[in-house]
Amino acid sequence: MNDTPAFPLNTPKWHEAVSDKGFDGIDFTMGMTLRDYFAARAMQSMLNAGISSAHYEEDAVQAYAVADAMMKARDGE
Repeated sequence: MNDTPAFPLNTPKWHEAVSDKGFDGIDFTMGMTLRDYFAARAMQSMLNAGISSAHYEEDAVQAYAVADAMMKARDGE
């Protein structure tokens, strides 16, 4: 659930090009996780709306709580 890619690159031609360069053992398709993307967007919205504490660490925890809720809703839980 939490390792779902936000921007997957899953084209055979791209994988072939990466393999030709000797990177076939590395998964470059993952990039940012969908959970991280959701948290980043939640954090951005919180800051833009002025819903921010004096401590960004607390805001980050809240942003990930929002992201976790979005992942749960996305998975139909």
